[in-house]
Amino acid sequence: GYTDGFWVEEDETVYLLKSYGNAVLEVKKNSRREIPLSASALPASITSDENKLYIYDDILGELQIYTKQGELLARQKINLTKDYVKNLVKIKDGIAVLTFGGKQIPVDCQSGKLNMAEAEQIPNVDAAGYDYAEYIGTDEDGTIYSVHTSLVGDCSVIAGEMTLRAVTAEGVLKGSYIFPVQECAYLPGRYVHVMDNGNTYLLVPSKETVEVRKVA
Repeated sequence: GYTDGFWVEEDETVYLLKSYGNAVLEVKKNSRREIPLSASALPASITSDENKLYIYDDILGELQIYTKQGELLARQKINLTKDYVKNLVKIKDGIAVLTFGGKQIPVDCQSGKLNMAEAEQIPNVDAAGYDYAEYIGTDEDGTIYSVHTSLVGDCSVIAGEMTLRAVTAEGVLKGSYIFPVQECAYLPGRYVHVMDNGNTYLLVPSKETVEVRKVA
């Protein structure tokens, strides 16, 4: 039941990242297959488009681009001064890198290079009553999605539940959704994704399996 990231396409094909197997599991309604990641050491985040898979490798510190047959097309070192890659997200014109410093940096989908000139500051999603808040994405209507939780133990572990919030660009709360989680490292960017149309997918791991939930 272990995975370290996932992505869901518009046709609801699911891509599960198998970090320690250096592979991606593609799951369709009636089939499943494994796509090897030949150049990866510790793949930690994934997104995709119609033809390609985009993988961020946490040990190598690079973005790798593969075909959906597993052919390596490009690999690009990512050097961020005093900042680190958090995860990959889908944006209107392609994909972007989110950083722990609160930046969203577009990626050239051919070379994997970051377009630093078009980097943007991500929205402030702090909310009272929670220990930790993390921006997840923005849909085509400008609604801002974030995940909030309380931390336990050494402040890097969560247990119990996480709250997904949807807020307008003006700061008005549109709604929230609470979902239970097993105790795990706090990496919501790898467990929650929002699509342009506002559909949100949650990855809920258990001992033997992982469940993908769709929240309209």
